[in-house]
Amino acid sequence: MKQSNLLSKFLISLISGMFFVTYPLNADVDVFFQPNFYSYQFIEKDLIQGYRNRNSSQVYRIGTEVDVENEFAKVEIQASFFSNPRQENGIYLGREAYLAFPIQGFTLNIGRKSFTNKHPLSKTTYTELDGTEGVSLDVEVWENIYWQISLWDSYRAYPIWEYNQTAVYDNLLKEEFRKGERSRHGTNFLWTSQYLDFTTDFYYINFGDWGRYASDDLNLQRKESGDGDFYHRTRIGLVAKWEGFRLSSMVHIARGLDKTFADPKRPERSLPIRGEAAQLEIGYFKKHVFTFLSGFVPNTMQTASSDQATTIGYVGMGNSPLAGAFLTRTMNVYPSAWVTEFGLESIQEIKGRRSSSFLGRWGAGYVWDPIQLSILIETLVPRIVQREDRGEISLRKVDYAKQTFSEATARIEYIRISAATEFHFGMELSYLWTSKEVGIEGTGVRFYGGVLF
Repeated sequence: MKQSNLLSKFLISLISGMFFVTYPLNADVDVFFQPNFYSYQFIEKDLIQGYRNRNSSQVYRIGTEVDVENEFAKVEIQASFFSNPRQENGIYLGREAYLAFPIQGFTLNIGRKSFTNKHPLSKTTYTELDGTEGVSLDVEVWENIYWQISLWDSYRAYPIWEYNQTAVYDNLLKEEFRKGERSRHGTNFLWTSQYLDFTTDFYYINFGDWGRYASDDLNLQRKESGDGDFYHRTRIGLVAKWEGFRLSSMVHIARGLDKTFADPKRPERSLPIRGEAAQLEIGYFKKHVFTFLSGFVPNTMQTASSDQATTIGYVGMGNSPLAGAFLTRTMNVYPSAWVTEFGLESIQEIKGRRSSSFLGRWGAGYVWDPIQLSILIETLVPRIVQREDRGEISLRKVDYAKQTFSEATARIEYIRISAATEFHFGMELSYLWTSKEVGIEGTGVRFYGGVLF
């Protein structure tokens, strides 16, 4: 949290300073304040161990949004100032917090800038959210092409207040893994048309001395920062659109290297990252109604005859692809190994799991102004770690464990917008159920609301 707050305060101080510099220069200024509250309660029941665990809290938050723009520069700041009885007070940057300089077809951004995302639900959800926290460049030469370049990014998995400050999963034992030097570089490209979109991206992370596994090779650690771990991911996607219907597919390819301690069962002192994943979504999105069905299938690790891993399978990056309160904030699971705010993580535990799993999602929603209704069901099915596994993508039932994690989330929101203010109030109900091999179920309720003026 300390490093997160320091970076947040630095970026806010930098951008706020530029705000006062650009403000007098005939700038257009918009300032919004959004005081609101969150109150949540989760009840988790372990059917095997026979205990109940109750978590509840109230969070008070003031959200701010500042937009300043003139012919020389643009400042956009979204931030949350929060107070939580269970955690220290602090600051969280919002989706955007950056200073931009337009330069003849290019825009240089300093600060926190999210990646371009044209999904119809991208503004209402934080799943698969990612972006640059550092220095980036927008190429604005073509009307229907969006091209972003991350020149330098202090990668932190793009933490968002809505996920982190309402979390109940205990990360205190991993606080030290937040620290360390690392950097990310890369680019993303999106071409859009009336019926077809094409997207691709490439990002490279130098782990330096950051994370749990960054200093396993003591010989390299003495010579340089960390032991030379690195990782890069490439994605290629295609979207077909027609009259509200949307069919999208994406291929993920991950490569890299994780230096490790010597192991007599594995002659090499490193684990290559060799991962692929397939992602598919079909849906219907209109102004007042939407529904979609999606699936995400990564490959798993390769293993030797002794069950010892010889490679790491697919590794993801960015914010969590899950949205349910139990799966993200209580169970804190991911559908594969992941580069989180604590570095590269590959974990087989029930809670905090980061291992290859099938992820299926179905969602639907309806807007009956000023009422908005939505439902989301997510299911996670882990892969089995088998001897001499070839580490391939599979949809065969025998390759998956009997363990399953599922959550249903229903949400009702009241949103009233006038010329001067916006009032909103919402209630979210969650239900978690798992297979008998896991034996955990839970119910949760969350209230939230606020006024924007």
